[in-house]
Amino acid sequence: MRTASSRPATLRSGKTTESSSREGPTWTVSVPRISVPRRVLTRACLNTVFKFYTYKVPRLVVESRLLALPYLTEGYVLPIQDPQCDSRVAVLVRTNDKADKVDLGKIRTDLSVQLPAYQLPTVLRVLKDHETVPRTWSDKTAMAKAINLFFPQDVDQNVVGADVEVMDIGNFMKAKTQKMWDLSGMR
Repeated sequence: MRTASSRPATLRSGKTTESSSREGPTWTVSVPRISVPRRVLTRACLNTVFKFYTYKVPRLVVESRLLALPYLTEGYVLPIQDPQCDSRVAVLVRTNDKADKVDLGKIRTDLSVQLPAYQLPTVLRVLKDHETVPRTWSDKTAMAKAINLFFPQDVDQNVVGADVEVMDIGNFMKAKTQKMWDLSGMR
């Protein structure tokens, strides 16, 4: 049964509309659109935040900044479970044909202009030409399958694999940062 008080919270960038049926008022929320040059991302905003240490990482924000890099054609941000920091920010990317060698340091440097340090990726996997990212029946990224396929973990939940580049985050909270807001002012 629906009541007038069952209205969902509105998204900052979305609008709510009301329609009536035999069951009472129905509320819908428009899906926000994130525009990136040459690409438009339209997604529902469910499960888009994960934790890295005590920080909340907005997955879609990081993904939109990642896709804005000129040397990437595909980019996915995935939360990788890690006992040391709750979840790591992992990126799965495909490079342009013209791109030079892309590594984790280059992506972190380029993204650090717009993102704070806790939102920067700590795990990188570059897709090969023949590899495809698993999809669900509704053509969304199958995140659990992609994590298991491209970021395998051992018994201790350490990311393993020859094609995976992993950053050591042991001294992350003590690291020097360029901008005051890099660690949300927690110093």
